[in-house]
Amino acid sequence: MIVSLPTLSVCATASPAFDEELMLAWCRLAEDNFMASPEWLLTAWEAFHRHDKDAGLHCQVATGKAGHVAGIATWYLNRKLGSRWLRLVGGGAICSDYARLPVEPAAEPTIYRALAEALAAGDGTVRVAPIADVIEIDGHAETDPAWNVFFDTLLEHDWSRQTRPAEGTWVIDLPATWDGLEARLHKSRRRKARKAFKLLQSGQISHQVVQTTADLAATWPEFVRLHQLRREQLGQPGCFADPRFGDFLLSATTRLMELGEAWLSVVSSDGRPLAMLLMFDSGQRSSMYQSGIDVARMAMEPGHLVNTLTIAHAIQRGQTTFDLLRGDEPYKRGWDARRTGLARTRMFAPTWRGRGLARLFQLRDVWKTMRPGTKQPASPAGEESDAED
Repeated sequence: MIVSLPTLSVCATASPAFDEELMLAWCRLAEDNFMASPEWLLTAWEAFHRHDKDAGLHCQVATGKAGHVAGIATWYLNRKLGSRWLRLVGGGAICSDYARLPVEPAAEPTIYRALAEALAAGDGTVRVAPIADVIEIDGHAETDPAWNVFFDTLLEHDWSRQTRPAEGTWVIDLPATWDGLEARLHKSRRRKARKAFKLLQSGQISHQVVQTTADLAATWPEFVRLHQLRREQLGQPGCFADPRFGDFLLSATTRLMELGEAWLSVVSSDGRPLAMLLMFDSGQRSSMYQSGIDVARMAMEPGHLVNTLTIAHAIQRGQTTFDLLRGDEPYKRGWDARRTGLARTRMFAPTWRGRGLARLFQLRDVWKTMRPGTKQPASPAGEESDAED
């Protein structure tokens, strides 16, 4: 399906040819968001969806007048509740914080509108059935203008919209020096941070940054073990309980580490890992994706130690942003982090299935509000970020 517009055309195919030119363009467009990179998303497709008989890959490529790639949307289409659902590859358990499409910033509204037009109504002259009964975008910023253009375009084609708040993301704006950040912290946080440096200087703890794939392979089993122990202590299964997730994350981390965009921050004591953070870099932004903590040594406050030394390392490297990603754990505010509210939006097509599902979910929401103590469940990737408390 090709949609011709004054400024670009959108080509959608279930079997995209990811040739070298397209991959280079994709990397260029996604350079500020590791979760939008081909290494991340294609690995997610292989691990989670490729072998699902009901799932299909649907890729939209927006091309500018000069023939250059201006944007890419990578979706998967499957069946749920007897209907066709379209979601972005990388959502759900993988947790696409700040769900964004890799597109040229200057053309963002035009591209988002064109993609929505293509999904909803073909080329606008010959009406075709929508590709799905439901389109779900999980983890977009609540006030993202580009996604609102996408949603408004579908509304113009008689779709209906349901948006619900999700957990927020938290970002620390890093100064040029550690002293600059410490001056912004509450005195109790400053005291704990100084304790981390004293323990490091005295040799009671050590800090290692794992940056090679060989070291990653050697360290990974311990990282998974510590992560799962902490989850089990909290009465949660942990995301590594799903072997698909373990395969995905190790493969994606390995690929990004080969590009110098992933690292493990490891704090050890008595020669044994005490706490670990899995980090990803996107330009000058370092993002904390998951953690592992030795629950037998919580008295040492391993979360405070590893967070302090990892943030200090990021500052030393010249990073300007430290992203704590998704999850509203109280400790994040203590790092003088600012919050961005996220949301999940479902767009229901003007089909009998789409309208039926819209009504079903609306009734379910009413029922939930009538139940005392109902709470939005934490996202799987967001579960990892409570390293301190």
